[in-house]
Amino acid sequence: MRVRACLLLLSGLFSGMSLAFGATHNNIIIITLDTTRADRMGFLGSTRKLTPNLDAFAGQSVVFSRAYSQVPLTTSSHATILSGTYPQYHNVFQPPLPLPARIPYAPVILRRAGYHTAAFVGSMMLQAEGGGAPGFNRGFEVYDADFHNPMPGENRYSSLERRGDEVVSRALAWIEKHSATPFFVWIHLFDPHAPYDPPEPFASRYPAAPYDGEIAYVDSVMGKLFDALRVKKLYDGTFIALMADHGESLGEHGERGHGLFLYDPTIHVPLVIKLPGTAREGKELDTRVELADVLPTVLDAVGVVKPKEIQGRSLLPLISTGKDSAGWSAYSETDYPRGSFGWSPLRSMRTGKYLFIEAPRPELYDQTTDANEERDLASSSVAITQTLGAQLDAFRDKTRSEANAAAADLSPDQAAKLRALGYVAATNSGDREKVQGADPKDKIQIFDAMIDANSLMEQGRYAEAIPKLQAVVAKDQSVVSAYQALAHAYEKTGDRENAIAALRKEVELAPDLAWGHFELGKMLAEKKDLKGAQGELELAVAGLPQSADARYELAKVYVNTLQLDSAVKMAKEALKLDPKNYDSSLLLGFVYVNQNNPAAAIPHLKVASGERPNASRPHEYLAQAYGALGNKALAKKEQALADELKQKAAQ
Repeated sequence: MRVRACLLLLSGLFSGMSLAFGATHNNIIIITLDTTRADRMGFLGSTRKLTPNLDAFAGQSVVFSRAYSQVPLTTSSHATILSGTYPQYHNVFQPPLPLPARIPYAPVILRRAGYHTAAFVGSMMLQAEGGGAPGFNRGFEVYDADFHNPMPGENRYSSLERRGDEVVSRALAWIEKHSATPFFVWIHLFDPHAPYDPPEPFASRYPAAPYDGEIAYVDSVMGKLFDALRVKKLYDGTFIALMADHGESLGEHGERGHGLFLYDPTIHVPLVIKLPGTAREGKELDTRVELADVLPTVLDAVGVVKPKEIQGRSLLPLISTGKDSAGWSAYSETDYPRGSFGWSPLRSMRTGKYLFIEAPRPELYDQTTDANEERDLASSSVAITQTLGAQLDAFRDKTRSEANAAAADLSPDQAAKLRALGYVAATNSGDREKVQGADPKDKIQIFDAMIDANSLMEQGRYAEAIPKLQAVVAKDQSVVSAYQALAHAYEKTGDRENAIAALRKEVELAPDLAWGHFELGKMLAEKKDLKGAQGELELAVAGLPQSADARYELAKVYVNTLQLDSAVKMAKEALKLDPKNYDSSLLLGFVYVNQNNPAAAIPHLKVASGERPNASRPHEYLAQAYGALGNKALAKKEQALADELKQKAAQ
């Protein structure tokens, strides 16, 4: 598709829209396709014939042929899409950093404007509670994202992610119930993300190109969505914006996956906007635009006032005129190399004919003559490189927030979830603002090895992952995340000694990594090194003010070293954070019984028995407590119940 010679007039473009007629707000659907390359779309020139349904949709919409993601990571990019702000403002640099309450957010804005709001996401990466996207459920009446780490033998599509068909089916069921009132729905499909595993018949159609199979499958799901909306007579009058959150590198520049580099395979994305109204011929605009522009365009189109904090630009004036008078630029960044590997972050600016990448060794490409970004001009065009570097720095200064970003100290469970989805967990808390340290270009082999190791661990092949991780630390002993992953793999294979050694190296390199101290303390306690465990767990408690688990583990150590007063204090802190926690309640009851304070023990032991009705130990301790109080009848009753539960457990 090329730019149409005849542009539609403003009044024609907005026919049927609330902005033109002051009617009820139009329905809004935002569709985000995870990990979807622009060059696989037929409407952007692909000849692979993967996207007939998306091509037909594009034929009735406005296609932005040069749209760019601001971050090649799922949570960070969605934070930009749904807030209209840049990553240096919203500070969601990588998962699972929370979306700050201060950030303008689409569902909050639209709900206040009278919309019903719902989100249907395809992966634990965007799960708001216990997943990679805390805070993302703010403003949504329904946030459909109940994922978990897979149990032994459990399919990833019933645990970590959902197929696109199921996501869309859930969304359509909700739309059916809310179609009489204006609604805003966000639909996210995770399918193109690694591992590439399309369902049939697409797996058989693309056996040598499974990524293409995933794209073809997603296209078929989109066809079902659009057909269902037409049947419900909702398609024509709904504002629909469809985009990828980022692309995917399939070996370009040595990168497999996304997150490390800022070249076009991961940053250039499809973006298509269908305005409300009757079907019309679509058009293509080749002005450079950003995903930060989506939310202001949505709000402008439906007549909702845009909060002043939004940094993106409404694309409606561009759509109406087709003129790029401002010479727009596109900013992108990735903090993944720094946060997960300890290397330098990267930033980029696409402006004029150039792609400039700010790195320890800056890069400059002329995209009009070097579409594959293969000829770096930085050393031969020093003045241009320096000028663009200064422009990029000025842009960041203008758009950054002064608010401090949250620390990315991941729990072992959060790290395991990220590994299961192919990501390396954040382990570094260095300066995000400085482009310094190892250049990611020089570390691509380590990056790819870590991706391979994560894939093996996600499949339960821990013994095979260990040599790859050992090779990583042999090449670069500063990669904290490699030691974290090694400890996990060693633990899963029963090699506690090497797991402890890896954890010691992890906390040596990153002494502020409180969860590292927690894991090391737990393992040392299991090894009966209680002195060492106490020191590590005390560091963990100091660094994890909201962790009931860290306090419980330390209380256990205190009990086993007969520091009972300290154990009581720590167990009380744990219960303040998690009042119905079985382990902490049982421990506190046990300590009170042993301190000859049975009356204080009983309430906690009752909580424990209520949380786990089939557990015998709360009843054993209750029997002791009642016996100490002279209540022989209740003591006998509790002991009998404890004996009965033991017998059932043994059967």
